[in-house]
Amino acid sequence: MWRLVALVGLFAVACGTVTVQAQTLKLAYQQGNTRTFTIHVVMNETVNIGTVTEPVDVDMTGTETETVQSVESDGVADVTLAFTGITGKVSAAGQTTTVVPTPAPIQAKLAPDGRTLSMNGVSFTGGSPFGSVGSSGPESAVFPDNAVKPGDTWTKTYDKTNPFGGGTVSVTAKSKYLRDEKVNGIQTAVVNTKSMVPLDITVDLSKYGQASGASMTALTNLGITGMSIQGTDTGDTTTWIDPKGHAVEKTSVKVTIDATFSFVLAPNAKYPGPAGPFAIKGNETIDLVAK
Repeated sequence: MWRLVALVGLFAVACGTVTVQAQTLKLAYQQGNTRTFTIHVVMNETVNIGTVTEPVDVDMTGTETETVQSVESDGVADVTLAFTGITGKVSAAGQTTTVVPTPAPIQAKLAPDGRTLSMNGVSFTGGSPFGSVGSSGPESAVFPDNAVKPGDTWTKTYDKTNPFGGGTVSVTAKSKYLRDEKVNGIQTAVVNTKSMVPLDITVDLSKYGQASGASMTALTNLGITGMSIQGTDTGDTTTWIDPKGHAVEKTSVKVTIDATFSFVLAPNAKYPGPAGPFAIKGNETIDLVAK
């Protein structure tokens, strides 16, 4: 009899019928904790302005340090993202330049399910067509609210208000628990999230400049007061999460934009060129690996 039981057990394993234990995938933060990641960012975009088509390529590497400032009762954390040792190359207008930028730290609100709720107090992750607009977050897949096992799927939808003008960004994030895999010697769960964001928004450059600290003087002097943006922004993010430590060990993000934008001109605008619409297509990848 014991031989029969053993054979049945082996057959079950061979056929993959052994039950896999579901587990909870979420991030947990503790005030004062600090983690560092290597970061690699690549951007390849093409902007078509009238009769001119201009490719813009960026390739940068460095270190990102995340410091937890505080944690709310619902698990949402206020985190400072600081960037050091950033070096890279920027290619535009037929020239390639080596750059060593010193980006200012970012104050981010990060949710336990992996979403970036805000950056520097703004819930909208972009305001320009020249970057990721309204995607689910730059550093993580979106995790479920219940326990899951490999093969399980889930969908989350949420809106982000545009503080820079009109229109609301609605995000649909579809996720799947792909497999288990070791990273840095840690057994992780690999989760993929595909997000799709339809774009139909306007941007008031004066509001955008105030929020981002950017100077819009040159544009406003020409009578350009804003932009109108239509198109799609899609994201494909794979994250390796430590289910026991509730922390990201690795993540790979690809954001693709296919959109058009037009300048909004004041009645007395001095801007001599066409107002649009202009096309912008391309993608941006971000790879993070915990040190």
